[in-house]
Amino acid sequence: MKEFSTRVILSLTTGFMLSDLLSDFDKVHELAEWVAGHPIWTHELANKNLLDALREKLFAQHPSLRDFKAAGGEVWAADVKNLEREFGLTLSIAKGAEEREESPIESLDRKKTM
Repeated sequence: MKEFSTRVILSLTTGFMLSDLLSDFDKVHELAEWVAGHPIWTHELANKNLLDALREKLFAQHPSLRDFKAAGGEVWAADVKNLEREFGLTLSIAKGAEEREESPIESLDRKKTM
């Protein structure tokens, strides 16, 4: 188990960067790799199937997060603060043990032909 910021977790589950700093992208990337259980190259983060699988793994660990929908602007800021009050600033996340379906080079080559 490892602690991750609630905002970082919500950034991965919603697809919206819910942090005050864009530099937190590296933390979202770290979370994605932790949940998957293997390295993820940046271009792979655009893979909808991968993102859906990561989201489902996070929702399995924290089902209440499934109900949060990022609306943008001030609305999400208030919602995030409420969730942080409810769940805390961080949540424990279990490390995944998933095997890769294809190498990152294969997925990059496939992306080039799309």
